[in-house]
Amino acid sequence: MNRKTLVIYVLVAAVLILGIAAGVYFLYGQKLTIGRSTPVSESFTLLRAVPSDAALLLCCEDFSRGAARLSDSSSTLRLLVSDGKKNPFCGYLSRVSSLLAPGSEARSLHSAQMALSLHYGGTMLPLMMVSLHEADSLQAAALMAAASEYSLVSDRVEAADGTGILLVSVSETLIGSSRRHLDEGVSILSDRSFSECASSIGGREVLFLNNGYADRLAAHFLSKRLRGYSSFLKKFADWTAFSIESGRDGRTSAAALAYCGGGSDKFASFLSSQEPAELSFEDVVPATAVYALAVGLKDVGKYIEEFRKSQVADMQSYKSVQEKLRRREGIAPENWAQALQIREIVKTAWLSGDEQFEAVMVRVGKKNYELVTGGGNSKALRASLLNPQKYNFGGFASSLFGQAFSADADSSFVWTGEWIVSGSPRAVADYAERIAGSDCLGNRLDSSGASSLIPLGDCTMAAYFSPVGLEPEGYCSKSLSPVAHELNAGLEYEPAVLSYGAGGLELKIVKVWNSNQ
Repeated sequence: MNRKTLVIYVLVAAVLILGIAAGVYFLYGQKLTIGRSTPVSESFTLLRAVPSDAALLLCCEDFSRGAARLSDSSSTLRLLVSDGKKNPFCGYLSRVSSLLAPGSEARSLHSAQMALSLHYGGTMLPLMMVSLHEADSLQAAALMAAASEYSLVSDRVEAADGTGILLVSVSETLIGSSRRHLDEGVSILSDRSFSECASSIGGREVLFLNNGYADRLAAHFLSKRLRGYSSFLKKFADWTAFSIESGRDGRTSAAALAYCGGGSDKFASFLSSQEPAELSFEDVVPATAVYALAVGLKDVGKYIEEFRKSQVADMQSYKSVQEKLRRREGIAPENWAQALQIREIVKTAWLSGDEQFEAVMVRVGKKNYELVTGGGNSKALRASLLNPQKYNFGGFASSLFGQAFSADADSSFVWTGEWIVSGSPRAVADYAERIAGSDCLGNRLDSSGASSLIPLGDCTMAAYFSPVGLEPEGYCSKSLSPVAHELNAGLEYEPAVLSYGAGGLELKIVKVWNSNQ
């Protein structure tokens, strides 16, 4: 069979790249319980051994499956235990997988619970925990001996109820921290926001993200150019959780999310109040897009009102920007949005040769040519829609919808008749040439057999991202770039879409292999 066959899967670590790069973490919805699974807080006993300062936590009900996925060279989850150098944890987990095989020394621990947490100590340091039973002494010893072979620190401790727990880390300090938490009866569950989050989600594999550590996680996983987007994640909520669910055919998966701690000062609190709308950005975003973030606006006035409420902590700055723009152009941004009856707002970046351009796109419900031209020659604009023009409303979109919708040198625009596309003069000129030739994302998805990837109806938000075509150094941290290169090997295209609509949050990633693979 031709390996260009599509393989749809969910690799939750890719969400870190997708979400932060597109600035979409602040757009997640309300709590979502996954299927009928027992909440993690009730089913996962290892949580009491996780130190309260965890920046990221992966819970696996099956030790063998977790170890295999974390050490698999084709799995994005390997980024969680890779440091780009000797990768002792990757080597150790690979060794563990062989120890858990039928007939091997630690076979009885095959189905034991496992947790992996990352903690900040100058860099992100991993701590692995495995549940043990009374009869597991020899098996635990085999795992500890293997840890020594890879210069890792390990220990076996007991919880208050006598349950054994194996601890393995690159850091003696983390081992000690876990021991102290167990002795004092304190753990990550002592964090109310995490406890509530863990009570709202279940599944065999669940990834928890501590939003408060977004900047540290971004520094570990992402390139310098993308780290600034972590501020959106910090403002989103306190904790975010993803449940990994495999499809029946063994090829498909779905990720769902729950969040806790969202209040009026959290961006996530206002998205759930919005009605799902229709999205059509795939028809105007260039085919070579690196990412695109789109929000459908059923009622632009209601969206702006909710966004304003979320700015309570920065209200003075928010009002100052609004007033500055009103004085500059003679119309307040809110009135501008209402006059155009904005139905969709998009931020995208695309590749053009060795360059990367970006633009903000606004789909309007009312073609108010006179407003857009500033009272100029609206007839001329109608006659030459794809002729770049001077743009007077740079900064208006970002002032109303957030900095995720800002573009460099937003001083030029073209109008397709329904979409106002603004950015730098060179970006807009490049865009006009591409769109005139029908070089759009929708056509690329169709030709790759992934046309259903983007939900166009009843969707509040959708974020598209594809790392293939980019050098990993462009989006991945320097230390993890070698791992990213391996993950991209043999791929022609890898589109990913994170969407939120009436059915909740969904992430899909499609791998399209080179035809000669």
